[in-house]
Amino acid sequence: MNDRLSLILKKYYHHFPLFIFWVANMGANFLNWLYNLFATKNLSLTDFGNLTLFTTFEYFIFIITGALIMTLNRYTAIFLKNNKAGKIRYLFVMSIYSSLLGLVLAIIYLGTAFLWTRYFQFPYNASLLIISSLMFILIFPLSCYKGLLNGRQLFYLAALVVFLEALIKLLVSLLSPLSQNPLHITILAVPISMFVTMFLILKDKKEDPEFFRKFFNFALIEVKIPSDIWNFLSQSIFLKIGVVAFVSLDLLFVKHYFSSEIAGTYAILSMVGKMIFFFSQSFIALIPPLISPMLTNKNGKKISFLILLSLGLVTTISCSLIFNLLPQYSLKFFIGEKYLLIMPYLLKYCLIILMITIVLAFSTYYVLQKKYFYSLSILLTLICEYILIILNHTSLENIIDSILLPTSILALIFVILNLKKFNKLNLIKNG
Repeated sequence: MNDRLSLILKKYYHHFPLFIFWVANMGANFLNWLYNLFATKNLSLTDFGNLTLFTTFEYFIFIITGALIMTLNRYTAIFLKNNKAGKIRYLFVMSIYSSLLGLVLAIIYLGTAFLWTRYFQFPYNASLLIISSLMFILIFPLSCYKGLLNGRQLFYLAALVVFLEALIKLLVSLLSPLSQNPLHITILAVPISMFVTMFLILKDKKEDPEFFRKFFNFALIEVKIPSDIWNFLSQSIFLKIGVVAFVSLDLLFVKHYFSSEIAGTYAILSMVGKMIFFFSQSFIALIPPLISPMLTNKNGKKISFLILLSLGLVTTISCSLIFNLLPQYSLKFFIGEKYLLIMPYLLKYCLIILMITIVLAFSTYYVLQKKYFYSLSILLTLICEYILIILNHTSLENIIDSILLPTSILALIFVILNLKKFNKLNLIKNG
C-alpha cells in the first residue's frame, strides 16, 4: 500500500507547483470577491453601479491583456521546450507594443471622458478619472509578465503575483470608509495593487538573469513578429472578447436602459454570478499553463482538459445550488437583505454561468491548438445576444433571457461536437 502511494505521489509531484498556482488563483478570486462585497456594504447603490462600470472597463482591457497572457504563455513554453530560447525576443517586442497601447488607451480614456461619463451617468471628476486611468498603463506590462511566468512554469512565483495583487487591492479598499470619497479609494486600490506587484519582476530578474538576458536582447530585436504569433494573438483576443462580453457587456446595457437603482440591483446579481464564474474559472485558467507544454501529447492533453472541465462544472453547480436553495444563510450572510432583490433572477443567471463555463473551456482548449472555429462562434453568439437585448429590454428578466438562450444553444453545440472526440472508449483504445 505504501509503495503504491509512493508511486502515485511521485507521478503527480511535478504538478504540485501547478496546484499551488490553482490555490493562489482561488484565493485571489475570493479576495477579489471580498473587494466587491465590501464595496456593496460601503458604497451606495449608485456608487456601486459606478464601480461596476469601472470594473467593466477593466474587463474590456482584459480582452487584450488576457490574450497577451495566453500568447506569451504558449510561445514561451514552446520556445523553451524546443530549445529556441533566442525567439523569446519576439515576445519582448510584443510586450513593448502592448505597453505603448496601454498608454494610448489611457489618453483616449481621459480624452473622451466628457462623452462616456454623460452616457453612462458616471461622475465627471478629474481626480477620479486620472486615478482610474492608471489601470490602463500598468495592466499591460504586468499581464505580459504573468504570461512569461506561466510559460516558464514558474508557478510558485506566478501564484505569489496573482495572490499579492488581489490582497493589496482588498487592503487598500478597506481604507475607503476613512475617506470622504470612498468610491475614489475603492477604484484607486486597483492601480496601486498592480504597481506594487510589478516589483516582483526585479526579484525574478535577479534569480534568472539568463532568461532576462535573452528577453531583453536589444541587439537581436526583430521588429517584425512572425505572423503565426500575431494570428494566435488575434484569435486569443476573440476568445477573451467572449470571456469579457459574456460577464460584463450586459451591465452596460442595463446601466444605459434602466435607472441607477435597477442598475445597482443588477450589479449585485452580476457580482454573485461573477463569484461563481471566477471560482469555476480558477480551473479553466489552468488549461493554458497545463496544456501548452503537452500540445504534442494527444491523449495526455485530452485527459487533463476533461479533469479541469469537470472540476469547473462541479464548482459552478455546487455554488449555484447553495445560493439558490439556501439564500437566507449563504447570500444573506454576504450581502445582507439585498439578496432578496436578486432572488427572482438568480436561478437563470446561474444557468448562464454554467453555459459560459462550458463554452469558454472548450474554446480555450482549441485555441491553444490553433483551431479557431470555437472562438469565432462565440463572437456570432454574442452578436445574437445583443440584438435580442436591443429588441427587448423592458425588464431585467428580458435581459437575462436574451443572454441565456443563445449561450445555451452554443454550449449544446460544443458538447455535441466533442462527444465522440472525448469518448472514454476512444481514450482507452488510443492508449
